[in-house]
Amino acid sequence: MGVLIPDGNLTLTWTAPSTGPAPTDYELFLGETSGALASVGLLGSTDTTVDLINLNFDATYYWTIVPINGGTSAAGPCAEWSFTTEDAPPPPANDDCSTALNFTSLPYSYSQTDGTAATNNAGFIGDCINGVNDGVWFTFNPSSDGTIDIVTSNVSAGFDQEIAVY
Repeated sequence: MGVLIPDGNLTLTWTAPSTGPAPTDYELFLGETSGALASVGLLGSTDTTVDLINLNFDATYYWTIVPINGGTSAAGPCAEWSFTTEDAPPPPANDDCSTALNFTSLPYSYSQTDGTAATNNAGFIGDCINGVNDGVWFTFNPSSDGTIDIVTSNVSAGFDQEIAVY
């Protein structure tokens, strides 16, 4: 089982060194290939946690934290750790236009608890300004004139939502 990454995010935590000079900073290195990590940046001397955002499902990440003492990296190699993120959830039932959820009466309410694994199916829908993909689909054939309000709420900050109505 992989490490859970709610909304694609994960918090890394480490213990400050208990011997030697106190670090003035830490430098975090991260990558998907062991031994070929890239610097993510410097952290303050009192930081022993960092939030990683927009991680991929079913991916192995390698990381190391290097204490910095007055602008110089700590002597000796620092340990490299790794974690594997969780498998992607299954696509929602209404992931494709052909499996759109049909509603026949109003008012209608539906809660999509997790659309993270929605797929791109046949590609971007080019009718929209930037194209829409990775969607969930609904159909409705109104039996009378009226107004329909489409509302989204509680959407992850890491998700760029778009709504298209045809």
